[in-house]
Amino acid sequence: MMAPFQRCMIQIPTLFWITLTTGRF
Repeated sequence: MMAPFQRCMIQIPTLFWITLTTGRF
């Protein structure tokens, strides 16, 4: 029950961070 919510909370910031890092370079 908590797994999908936790996965979303982790996956979204990770994708956002990757996009920022790739965008910088």
